[in-house]
Parts: sequence; structure tokens; C-alpha cells
Amino acid sequence: IFSYSSTVNVSFDHNDKNPSIYPVPAAGYININFGRSVLNPVIEIFSTDMKLLGISKKMTRSASETINIQHLTPGNYIVRLGFEGKKYALRFVKQLSF
Repeated sequence: IFSYSSTVNVSFDHNDKNPSIYPVPAAGYININFGRSVLNPVIEIFSTDMKLLGISKKMTRSASETINIQHLTPGNYIVRLGFEGKKYALRFVKQLSF
């Protein structure tokens, strides 16, 4: 005897693109692409041991942001983005500046 579960409808919003960081590795600046225009994004930079190194709160609508990372020592970092009730974590590598 077979029994079937109820049907569940799942929809995907193909206009909702994930944020990205470039270039990786980076020397002086990173560019954050939010994937679309977002309102009041919060950008936090953490070391790999999760020490908060910097925070930026924008009070505008933006699709991208450029962040100066020249003050950071070479290594791996985590960027946490918050906007529209969602949070994203991205990684980047800071390399030596020439």
C-alpha cells in the first residue's frame, strides 16, 4: 500500500541575486555588489577570529559599495552584509599592496 504526502509549492525569485565581493584577492579596496538596489545596507568587516574591525551603515538606496581596506594587514576576512531583513557572509583575502 502506498500513501502520498501533500504537494508543496516552492517558488524562486530569480531577480533576487546573491551579493558578491571583488576583486579577490584585493589590495586597497573591495567592491561589494548587493545583487540589486537595497535600502540602508549595513556592512561589517570581521577578522577570522570574528573580531569586529569596522562597520558602515548607509542611509541610502544602493546597489554597490566600495570599501577601503588599505589599513588591514594581509590575511583572510569576513564581510557580513545586512539589508531588508536578510544577512549574508562573504569572505575576501587582503594581499600586500605594491
